[in-house]
This record gives sequence, C-alpha cells and structure tokens, in this order.
Amino acid sequence: MSEDKNCVESEDHSYPNSNNMLNVKITGTGIYLPEKKVLSEDLEREHQIPAGWALKNSGVASRHNAVWESGSFMAARALKETRVYCPSKQWP
Repeated sequence: MSEDKNCVESEDHSYPNSNNMLNVKITGTGIYLPEKKVLSEDLEREHQIPAGWALKNSGVASRHNAVWESGSFMAARALKETRVYCPSKQWP
C-alpha cells in the first residue's frame, strides 16, 4: 500500500501484455463543466413541453452545454483540476 494518503489503490484489472494492448493505469480524476448552464425549465419552454415534465422524467434540473469548448479544451481543464493522484507510486 502506498504511503501517499491521497493515493487510492485497487485491484489490478489491466489486460495481460500483448502486442496490441496497452497496460494503462488511472492515477487521477478531474472535472470540467462547460460554461453554459441550461435549466430544465428553459428546455421545456423552448420545446413547448409541459412545466415540470423534464425534471420529473429525467431527474435532471440543469445541464451544461459545450458551446465553444472543444473536447481537448475540456480535457485539458479537467486535467488542471485533477484531485486524486499518486506521485509517489512507481508504475511498471
């Protein structure tokens, strides 16, 4: 077990080494939400859906829509927000 208190280790679920598979480990997670927030009420108005229907049927009160953010931009921002990592862990 790693001495780094931020490091969470789990069972190794990697594939055996072969010519066409990479041995990959996830060492951290990050998050980025696009700037534009859309409420269920806004979607209901825009699409002429009865009030309260979207929240009742999806359980989602708001969503974030990427307007100008590309996938690579959002990935880079999520990387900057990485919360859990194992700097002391030496991976093979």
